[in-house]
Formats: sequence, structure tokens, C-alpha cells
Amino acid sequence: MHSYQISEMVDAVATALELDADARAKAKAALASYWSDKIAIVWGVGDVQSVHKGLSEDQAINVLTDVLDDHDASLGVRWDTLANKARELYGKPEEGDDDDEED
Repeated sequence: MHSYQISEMVDAVATALELDADARAKAKAALASYWSDKIAIVWGVGDVQSVHKGLSEDQAINVLTDVLDDHDASLGVRWDTLANKARELYGKPEEGDDDDEED
């Protein structure tokens, strides 16, 4: 996990729990330690919306959830995985989209 992603996680938790600076530092150290021997590839709403123009945040979250639920570790998740799942759930993207993949 990249350090900026750990910082974003700490910020989210620290804000919700109103953590002071010391607790923030401990949380960051704990997360950094946890992720030190693991990797996670992170896809977000913006990624989905970039391959399928016109989707709402909720629709993009649905795409991400379905991609996660259907994930095949031998294939991984790629840009076309997001585009294909979005098309499956919501039809063709709006005009002007850069998604040129065939069905």
C-alpha cells in the first residue's frame, strides 16, 4: 500500500474518531506495519467514471462492488474489466466516451 493511501485511511479514521496527533501517528504506524507485507491494487469511483462517462457515484460504486464480487485472481482487474462491468450493468456509455472496447 502506498504511503499516501495509508495517510488517506488515517485521515478518514482520525476525522471520524476525532483523534489527536499522537493517536493519528500511532494509527499511521499500525497501518503501515499491517500493509508492510501485503499489496492492494485500489480502483475508485473516478476510475469507473473515466471509462464509462455519465455514471453517478452510486452507479460507479455498484460497478466496483460487482467487480470485487466477481473477481478472478487469475485474471485480475484491468481497465476493460471496469468498462465491461459498467456496460453490463448500465448499457453503453454516453457519446464522446473514450471507451472503444467492443462488446
